[in-house]
Amino acid sequence: MLWHRDLRLLAFGILCSPSFVLAQIECNMEAAFRFPGGDANARVVRRSTDGALLYDGPLAINLDGAPNAYHPRGRPAGALDTICNGANAILPDGSKVRGDVSCGAFLEKFNEARDAGWIAPGKPRVEWYGVATEGDSGDLKHKPCIQAAGSFEGFFVSQTALLADPTKGRCDVSRYLNSLAIPFFVLPQSSEFFLQGMKKGDVGVALHAATGNVVFAIFADVGPKNKLGEGSFALAQLLKGRPLNPKPTRSQVQDAAFAGGVHVLMFPGSDIKPPYTAERIVKAGSERLNAWGGEQRLKACLSVVQ
Repeated sequence: MLWHRDLRLLAFGILCSPSFVLAQIECNMEAAFRFPGGDANARVVRRSTDGALLYDGPLAINLDGAPNAYHPRGRPAGALDTICNGANAILPDGSKVRGDVSCGAFLEKFNEARDAGWIAPGKPRVEWYGVATEGDSGDLKHKPCIQAAGSFEGFFVSQTALLADPTKGRCDVSRYLNSLAIPFFVLPQSSEFFLQGMKKGDVGVALHAATGNVVFAIFADVGPKNKLGEGSFALAQLLKGRPLNPKPTRSQVQDAAFAGGVHVLMFPGSDIKPPYTAERIVKAGSERLNAWGGEQRLKACLSVVQ
Protein backbone atom coordinates (compact mmCIF):
# COMPACT_ATOMS: atom_id res chain seq x y z
CA MET A 1 0.00 0.00 0.00
CA LEU A 2 1.34 3.42 -0.98
CA TRP A 3 1.05 6.20 1.55
CA HIS A 4 0.77 9.88 0.74
CA ARG A 5 3.95 10.59 2.68
CA ASP A 6 5.85 7.99 0.59
CA LEU A 7 4.93 9.74 -2.64
CA ARG A 8 5.66 13.13 -1.10
CA LEU A 9 9.11 11.99 -0.01
CA LEU A 10 9.89 10.68 -3.47
CA ALA A 11 8.78 13.97 -5.02
CA PHE A 12 10.72 15.94 -2.39
CA GLY A 13 13.91 14.08 -3.22
CA ILE A 14 13.61 15.00 -6.88
CA LEU A 15 12.57 18.60 -6.34
CA CYS A 16 15.45 19.21 -3.91
CA SER A 17 18.13 17.73 -6.13
CA PRO A 18 21.23 19.88 -6.73
CA SER A 19 20.15 20.56 -10.30
CA PHE A 20 17.07 22.40 -9.07
CA VAL A 21 17.80 26.12 -8.71
CA LEU A 22 14.96 28.59 -8.48
CA ALA A 23 16.48 31.98 -9.17
CA GLN A 24 13.29 33.97 -8.90
CA ILE A 25 9.71 33.10 -7.98
CA GLU A 26 7.53 34.39 -10.79
CA CYS A 27 4.37 33.03 -12.29
CA ASN A 28 4.70 34.22 -15.90
CA MET A 29 1.33 32.83 -16.97
CA GLU A 30 -1.38 34.62 -18.88
CA ALA A 31 -5.02 34.01 -19.80
CA ALA A 32 -5.38 31.18 -22.31
CA PHE A 33 -9.15 30.64 -22.61
CA ARG A 34 -12.35 30.49 -20.63
CA PHE A 35 -14.04 27.18 -20.03
CA PRO A 36 -17.66 27.56 -21.19
CA GLY A 37 -19.45 25.65 -18.42
CA GLY A 38 -19.36 23.58 -15.27
CA ASP A 39 -18.64 24.42 -11.65
CA ALA A 40 -14.91 25.03 -11.95
CA ASN A 41 -13.32 28.42 -12.32
CA ALA A 42 -13.72 29.31 -16.01
CA ARG A 43 -10.30 30.97 -16.18
CA VAL A 44 -7.51 28.80 -17.60
CA VAL A 45 -4.03 30.30 -17.82
CA ARG A 46 -1.03 29.28 -19.89
CA ARG A 47 2.71 29.78 -19.82
CA SER A 48 3.75 30.70 -23.34
CA THR A 49 7.31 29.37 -23.06
CA ASP A 50 6.29 25.75 -22.44
CA GLY A 51 2.50 25.62 -22.85
CA ALA A 52 1.79 24.59 -19.25
CA LEU A 53 -1.89 25.05 -18.33
CA LEU A 54 -3.37 25.85 -14.93
CA TYR A 55 -6.91 26.09 -13.57
CA ASP A 56 -8.60 25.78 -10.20
CA GLY A 57 -11.96 24.41 -9.11
CA PRO A 58 -13.66 21.42 -7.49
CA LEU A 59 -12.62 17.79 -7.72
CA ALA A 60 -15.46 15.36 -8.33
CA ILE A 61 -14.65 11.65 -8.14
CA ASN A 62 -14.38 9.68 -11.38
CA LEU A 63 -14.50 5.93 -10.62
CA ASP A 64 -13.94 4.70 -14.16
CA GLY A 65 -11.45 1.85 -14.33
CA ALA A 66 -12.26 0.61 -10.81
CA PRO A 67 -13.24 -3.09 -10.93
CA ASN A 68 -16.29 -2.45 -8.74
CA ALA A 69 -17.37 0.86 -10.26
CA TYR A 70 -20.51 -0.40 -12.02
CA HIS A 71 -22.84 -3.42 -11.79
CA PRO A 72 -25.86 -4.44 -13.93
CA ARG A 73 -27.98 -4.27 -10.76
CA GLY A 74 -26.43 -1.02 -9.58
CA ARG A 75 -25.52 0.08 -6.09
CA PRO A 76 -27.71 -2.52 -4.32
CA ALA A 77 -25.36 -5.14 -5.82
CA GLY A 78 -22.28 -3.36 -4.45
CA ALA A 79 -21.37 -0.91 -7.22
CA LEU A 80 -19.53 2.19 -6.05
CA ASP A 81 -21.16 4.36 -8.70
CA THR A 82 -24.48 4.62 -10.47
CA ILE A 83 -24.52 3.50 -14.08
CA CYS A 84 -26.10 6.90 -14.82
CA ASN A 85 -22.50 8.17 -14.82
CA GLY A 86 -21.35 5.57 -17.33
CA ALA A 87 -23.90 5.29 -20.14
CA ASN A 88 -26.82 6.68 -22.13
CA ALA A 89 -29.91 4.92 -23.52
CA ILE A 90 -30.76 4.83 -27.22
CA LEU A 91 -34.48 4.34 -27.86
CA PRO A 92 -35.89 2.41 -30.84
CA ASP A 93 -36.80 5.70 -32.55
CA GLY A 94 -33.16 6.81 -32.35
CA SER A 95 -33.61 9.38 -29.60
CA LYS A 96 -31.25 9.42 -26.64
CA VAL A 97 -31.78 9.55 -22.88
CA ARG A 98 -28.61 10.77 -21.16
CA GLY A 99 -27.79 9.07 -17.90
CA ASP A 100 -25.99 12.08 -16.43
CA VAL A 101 -28.90 14.39 -17.22
CA SER A 102 -32.06 12.31 -16.62
CA CYS A 103 -30.95 9.48 -14.35
CA GLY A 104 -34.42 8.18 -13.45
CA ALA A 105 -35.66 8.08 -17.05
CA PHE A 106 -32.38 6.53 -18.16
CA LEU A 107 -32.50 3.77 -15.53
CA GLU A 108 -35.97 2.77 -16.69
CA LYS A 109 -34.68 2.25 -20.24
CA PHE A 110 -31.42 0.73 -19.00
CA ASN A 111 -33.29 -1.92 -17.01
CA GLU A 112 -35.44 -2.67 -20.02
CA ALA A 113 -32.37 -3.17 -22.21
CA ARG A 114 -30.65 -5.32 -19.57
CA ASP A 115 -33.65 -7.57 -19.02
CA ALA A 116 -33.99 -8.06 -22.79
CA GLY A 117 -30.34 -9.11 -23.19
CA TRP A 118 -28.95 -5.71 -24.28
CA ILE A 119 -29.54 -6.07 -28.06
CA ALA A 120 -33.15 -7.24 -28.45
CA PRO A 121 -35.01 -5.82 -31.49
CA GLY A 122 -37.48 -3.08 -30.66
CA LYS A 123 -35.97 -2.51 -27.22
CA PRO A 124 -33.73 0.30 -25.95
CA ARG A 125 -30.00 -0.16 -26.33
CA VAL A 126 -27.23 1.25 -24.21
CA GLU A 127 -24.53 3.64 -25.39
CA TRP A 128 -21.60 2.93 -23.09
CA TYR A 129 -18.70 5.22 -22.20
CA GLY A 130 -17.75 4.21 -18.65
CA VAL A 131 -18.03 0.49 -19.43
CA ALA A 132 -16.04 -1.56 -21.94
CA THR A 133 -17.95 -3.33 -24.69
CA GLU A 134 -17.31 -6.53 -26.62
CA GLY A 135 -16.72 -4.59 -29.84
CA ASP A 136 -16.73 -1.17 -31.50
CA SER A 137 -19.45 -1.69 -34.07
CA GLY A 138 -22.77 -3.41 -34.69
CA ASP A 139 -24.43 -5.26 -31.84
CA LEU A 140 -21.11 -5.71 -30.04
CA LYS A 141 -20.82 -2.01 -29.23
CA HIS A 142 -24.01 -2.37 -27.20
CA LYS A 143 -22.94 -5.54 -25.34
CA PRO A 144 -21.09 -4.69 -22.12
CA CYS A 145 -18.11 -6.60 -20.81
CA ILE A 146 -18.98 -8.37 -17.56
CA GLN A 147 -16.36 -9.89 -15.28
CA ALA A 148 -16.67 -13.67 -15.42
CA ALA A 149 -14.54 -14.50 -12.38
CA GLY A 150 -12.58 -13.01 -9.50
CA SER A 151 -13.49 -10.82 -6.55
CA PHE A 152 -15.90 -8.76 -8.63
CA GLU A 153 -17.54 -11.46 -10.72
CA GLY A 154 -20.71 -10.11 -12.29
CA PHE A 155 -19.58 -6.48 -12.26
CA PHE A 156 -19.13 -4.55 -15.48
CA VAL A 157 -15.60 -3.97 -16.77
CA SER A 158 -15.15 -0.24 -16.35
CA GLN A 159 -12.88 1.47 -18.87
CA THR A 160 -10.68 4.54 -19.12
CA ALA A 161 -9.68 6.41 -22.26
CA LEU A 162 -5.99 5.82 -21.50
CA LEU A 163 -5.12 2.12 -21.56
CA ALA A 164 -2.94 0.65 -18.84
CA ASP A 165 -2.03 -2.34 -21.04
CA PRO A 166 -3.21 -2.30 -24.69
CA THR A 167 -2.10 -5.94 -25.11
CA LYS A 168 -4.88 -7.13 -22.81
CA GLY A 169 -8.29 -8.03 -24.17
CA ARG A 170 -10.98 -5.36 -24.15
CA CYS A 171 -12.92 -7.25 -21.47
CA ASP A 172 -9.88 -7.62 -19.19
CA VAL A 173 -9.98 -5.20 -16.22
CA SER A 174 -6.18 -4.88 -16.28
CA ARG A 175 -6.42 -3.20 -19.71
CA TYR A 176 -7.61 0.01 -17.99
CA LEU A 177 -6.34 2.33 -15.26
CA ASN A 178 -7.85 1.68 -11.84
CA SER A 179 -9.31 4.82 -10.25
CA LEU A 180 -8.71 3.34 -6.79
CA ALA A 181 -4.97 2.91 -7.38
CA ILE A 182 -3.75 5.48 -9.93
CA PRO A 183 -3.89 9.25 -9.44
CA PHE A 184 -5.34 10.64 -12.65
CA PHE A 185 -7.30 13.68 -13.78
CA VAL A 186 -10.11 13.99 -16.31
CA LEU A 187 -10.61 16.65 -19.00
CA PRO A 188 -13.82 17.53 -20.86
CA GLN A 189 -14.18 15.92 -24.26
CA SER A 190 -13.83 18.11 -27.36
CA SER A 191 -12.60 21.01 -25.23
CA GLU A 192 -10.01 23.73 -25.73
CA PHE A 193 -7.55 21.73 -23.60
CA PHE A 194 -6.91 19.46 -26.57
CA LEU A 195 -6.34 22.40 -28.91
CA GLN A 196 -3.77 23.60 -26.37
CA GLY A 197 -1.86 20.34 -26.84
CA MET A 198 -3.11 18.04 -24.08
CA LYS A 199 -3.04 14.33 -24.89
CA LYS A 200 -3.79 11.18 -22.95
CA GLY A 201 -0.72 10.20 -20.96
CA ASP A 202 0.41 13.76 -20.26
CA VAL A 203 1.30 14.40 -16.64
CA GLY A 204 0.39 17.16 -14.25
CA VAL A 205 0.26 18.13 -10.62
CA ALA A 206 -2.70 18.87 -8.36
CA LEU A 207 -2.40 21.14 -5.34
CA HIS A 208 -4.98 21.62 -2.60
CA ALA A 209 -4.57 25.26 -1.66
CA ALA A 210 -5.92 24.94 1.88
CA THR A 211 -3.52 22.20 2.99
CA GLY A 212 -0.64 22.65 0.56
CA ASN A 213 -0.82 18.95 -0.38
CA VAL A 214 0.67 18.26 -3.80
CA VAL A 215 0.01 15.11 -5.84
CA PHE A 216 1.33 14.15 -9.28
CA ALA A 217 -1.20 12.68 -11.69
CA ILE A 218 -1.73 11.62 -15.28
CA PHE A 219 -4.38 12.63 -17.82
CA ALA A 220 -6.24 9.33 -18.23
CA ASP A 221 -9.91 9.91 -19.03
CA VAL A 222 -12.35 12.27 -20.72
CA GLY A 223 -15.63 13.48 -19.29
CA PRO A 224 -18.69 15.50 -20.29
CA LYS A 225 -17.84 18.48 -22.46
CA ASN A 226 -19.40 20.95 -20.01
CA LYS A 227 -17.77 19.62 -16.82
CA LEU A 228 -14.33 20.56 -15.57
CA GLY A 229 -12.91 19.29 -12.29
CA GLU A 230 -12.80 15.49 -12.08
CA GLY A 231 -10.16 13.08 -10.89
CA SER A 232 -9.67 9.54 -9.71
CA PHE A 233 -10.42 8.38 -6.18
CA ALA A 234 -6.69 7.78 -5.71
CA LEU A 235 -5.91 11.40 -6.62
CA ALA A 236 -8.48 12.70 -4.14
CA GLN A 237 -7.26 10.39 -1.37
CA LEU A 238 -3.67 11.53 -1.77
CA LEU A 239 -4.71 15.20 -1.85
CA LYS A 240 -6.43 14.65 1.48
CA GLY A 241 -3.27 13.07 2.88
CA ARG A 242 -4.82 9.62 3.18
CA PRO A 243 -3.42 6.19 2.17
CA LEU A 244 -4.67 4.58 -1.01
CA ASN A 245 -7.72 2.46 -0.28
CA PRO A 246 -8.36 -0.49 -2.63
CA LYS A 247 -11.79 -1.23 -1.13
CA PRO A 248 -13.55 2.02 -0.25
CA THR A 249 -17.18 2.27 0.73
CA ARG A 250 -19.57 4.54 -1.15
CA SER A 251 -19.53 6.99 1.75
CA GLN A 252 -15.72 7.11 1.62
CA VAL A 253 -15.88 7.86 -2.09
CA GLN A 254 -18.35 10.68 -1.49
CA ASP A 255 -16.19 12.07 1.32
CA ALA A 256 -13.14 12.17 -0.96
CA ALA A 257 -14.53 14.88 -3.25
CA PHE A 258 -13.49 18.55 -3.01
CA ALA A 259 -16.00 21.37 -3.36
CA GLY A 260 -13.21 23.67 -4.59
CA GLY A 261 -9.70 24.86 -4.01
CA VAL A 262 -7.93 22.26 -6.16
CA HIS A 263 -5.40 23.68 -8.62
CA VAL A 264 -4.36 21.49 -11.53
CA LEU A 265 -1.19 22.29 -13.49
CA MET A 266 -0.77 20.29 -16.71
CA PHE A 267 2.17 19.79 -19.04
CA PRO A 268 1.15 19.26 -22.68
CA GLY A 269 3.56 17.02 -24.56
CA SER A 270 4.84 15.29 -21.42
CA ASP A 271 3.35 11.95 -22.52
CA ILE A 272 4.68 8.98 -20.56
CA LYS A 273 4.30 5.35 -21.53
CA PRO A 274 3.06 2.37 -19.52
CA PRO A 275 3.36 0.94 -17.00
CA TYR A 276 1.45 3.71 -15.25
CA THR A 277 2.43 3.20 -11.65
CA ALA A 278 2.09 5.89 -9.00
CA GLU A 279 5.89 5.93 -8.64
CA ARG A 280 6.50 6.50 -12.35
CA ILE A 281 3.88 9.25 -12.44
CA VAL A 282 5.59 10.95 -9.48
CA LYS A 283 8.96 10.75 -11.19
CA ALA A 284 7.73 12.11 -14.54
CA GLY A 285 5.60 14.80 -12.92
CA SER A 286 8.39 15.89 -10.58
CA GLU A 287 10.82 16.27 -13.45
CA ARG A 288 8.35 18.45 -15.35
CA LEU A 289 7.49 20.55 -12.32
CA ASN A 290 11.19 20.91 -11.50
CA ALA A 291 11.95 22.23 -15.00
CA TRP A 292 8.90 24.51 -14.87
CA GLY A 293 9.88 26.16 -11.60
CA GLY A 294 8.81 23.88 -8.78
CA GLU A 295 6.20 24.07 -6.08
CA GLN A 296 7.21 27.62 -5.19
CA ARG A 297 6.30 28.89 -8.65
CA LEU A 298 3.07 26.90 -8.60
CA LYS A 299 2.08 28.50 -5.31
CA ALA A 300 3.03 31.91 -6.69
CA CYS A 301 0.55 31.32 -9.52
CA LEU A 302 -2.49 30.46 -7.38
CA SER A 303 -3.84 33.99 -7.33
CA VAL A 304 -3.71 34.19 -11.13
CA VAL A 305 -6.64 31.81 -11.51
CA GLN A 306 -8.66 32.83 -8.43
